[in-house]
Amino acid sequence: MMKRLVPCVRRILLPLACAALVSTLAVSQALGSQAEPEAPAEQDLSLFLRAKPDVVILVEKHAIGTDIVEVSMVRADYPPALLRQQIEDFAERLGSELHGLQVYRHELRKDDPKMVFLRASFGVTGLISNGAERLYQLEPLAQSFAGAPEPYTLHTLNVIFQGERPNPITLQKFSGAGVELEGQFHRQPDGIEYRIQLLSQNPDEIEIPDRYQKEVESVSIEKEKPQGPAAWVWVAYATGSLAVGGLVYWILLNRQTGRSPR
Repeated sequence: MMKRLVPCVRRILLPLACAALVSTLAVSQALGSQAEPEAPAEQDLSLFLRAKPDVVILVEKHAIGTDIVEVSMVRADYPPALLRQQIEDFAERLGSELHGLQVYRHELRKDDPKMVFLRASFGVTGLISNGAERLYQLEPLAQSFAGAPEPYTLHTLNVIFQGERPNPITLQKFSGAGVELEGQFHRQPDGIEYRIQLLSQNPDEIEIPDRYQKEVESVSIEKEKPQGPAAWVWVAYATGSLAVGGLVYWILLNRQTGRSPR
């Protein structure tokens, strides 16, 4: 059943992947248009403005309780064996069986290597909790993608929980020795988006609470965050106005401009 389920959900999540990647393009353009004397200090900027993702991860809880995950790598030459190893490590850290794992190259144009990028899709349980107040297990996800050898080292993850709404204990911001993250809530369609920056490539140094805790440097997620580029991107997705061409343009631009500021 999982083999039939994962490809089906992949078709649902593809437009959202386009939205996430086009959102980063909009952020890059916004940064480029700012006058240098008026630009705020980098540490004062949102993570969504100062850290472009190396990987986009989409998660949706299916009706049967399984969390369907779609991973899209920015680097065209990212090794499939390495991605498979990272996903297997993630499932082990999560304490879940791995269902229907598929790692494949998505070709938008077969005769152009710049139009090819690596993807993976699979199912797990426990990434999103089943309770009334949802919990999101970001720690094992961040840990599993840390420590990749150069030149494939990942510094920033973008994680989107499609169809999810925040609750009073949902984490919005967190800063620790090995990681920094920020979350945003979007409407139409609902979703919680996290930008996660890995400050350490040692998984043992990456700790992320699964809920808002007053004793750590974090705050509960706001009920709605309509301002900024991400909001209109999600609206565009809802109305069906995002095209695959936007995804292609973002990938090409990101590969030409190099890595984001750390």
